[in-house]
Amino acid sequence: MIVLILIIIAYLLGGLPTALILGKTFKGIDVREQGSKNSGATNAGRVLGKKWFYIVMICDAIKGAIPVILALLFGMSDMVALGIGVVAILGHTYSIYLKFKGGKGVATSLGVIIVLVPLVTIILLIVFVLIYKISNFVSLGSIVCAILFPILIFLFVIFRVYDPSKLSIGFIGIILAAYIVYKHRSNITRIINGNENKTHF
Repeated sequence: MIVLILIIIAYLLGGLPTALILGKTFKGIDVREQGSKNSGATNAGRVLGKKWFYIVMICDAIKGAIPVILALLFGMSDMVALGIGVVAILGHTYSIYLKFKGGKGVATSLGVIIVLVPLVTIILLIVFVLIYKISNFVSLGSIVCAILFPILIFLFVIFRVYDPSKLSIGFIGIILAAYIVYKHRSNITRIINGNENKTHF
């Protein structure tokens, strides 16, 4: 019963359209009508201004972190907590408040994994910043970090930085990485064709 309640909380919380709410509240702008028309942090930054990229990113990360923290407080395993976190990510990308549309789930994923594997998350953030500084493509940094996530988990277990119980996170991480890459399929096409939008946050 507790798991079911947390799943519902995760989906409803994850689905809160942060960029839309903040854009309409503080700027009178619907981010779905401008830029890439995506309701995630990157488009919020483009449409609302640079600082809103960071504000929306943090808010979306919190949406992912809260259900995972609650699951751990109720004594659930990392695997179950991650599963509940994935529901929050799905809530963000297929929001009930936006007729099952939404962002691409990167910031919400960040909130999920930083609770469970903070060291790996810090490394991924460093990689993301480096890729972004070199390319100015938020999408490229997101894709690379998604792929690296399960790889780093497995390497950390092999080299005994993490105990073997973290392997479950790695296996679910493969599915999560594939999902994030899938959500960025249009970005991948634009990167290959050389017409992906650059950002300057």
